[in-house]
Amino acid sequence: MPPNAPTGFSATDLSATSFRLNWTDASSDETGFKLYRAPIGTTSWVQIATLPAGSNTYTDSGLTAGADFAYKLVAYSGNGASSAVMVNAVHVPPSAPTSLSATPASMIRINLGWVDTSLNETGFKIYRSLSSTTGFSQIGTAAANAVSYSDASLPCSTTPVPYYYRVRAYNEEGDSPESNTSSATPLVCTAPPVPSPGSCYSNMDSMTLLWTNVDGET
Repeated sequence: MPPNAPTGFSATDLSATSFRLNWTDASSDETGFKLYRAPIGTTSWVQIATLPAGSNTYTDSGLTAGADFAYKLVAYSGNGASSAVMVNAVHVPPSAPTSLSATPASMIRINLGWVDTSLNETGFKIYRSLSSTTGFSQIGTAAANAVSYSDASLPCSTTPVPYYYRVRAYNEEGDSPESNTSSATPLVCTAPPVPSPGSCYSNMDSMTLLWTNVDGET
């Protein structure tokens, strides 16, 4: 008899050019698996891989950016092939970051941290507002897989106010929902500390001064 068909065949969007396929091996007597791919809505199946017995995952990469596909998988042995299982693999927007937190780091800097819940983001968009509910505008971006961002563009103030932040993941399919909102207030602005002692050296017609920078100066 042919081996049993695999079960739980699924596809995960990894990037604009790749999908990860997973399944459960439901047989103990297969020689291996044959994997086929076709554009969704067609029957133009092309075998893209032959995998050994016991396999349960395959990453299909190097695809046309943004293209969606159907996949077909069979287990096979010397007694023939199992029935085929199929799945459609489509690109989707990433899921929203979670657990966003904002922490004051200096008079002009607030550090952000979050949990990356997505596998297929191109990056993250950072938003800031003076209100907890409205007026959010994008102030920067972070790379794919990033889990932190430092906002060092705040004005130095002797009466600092809280700043509110949200983060979205994005890819070629669009933006994720927003993260939770988190806020922090910069430290009170005071005169910056004296730069650390440095050194100098000169040549025939110039002198170079070196010192250690401090945070908070204008």
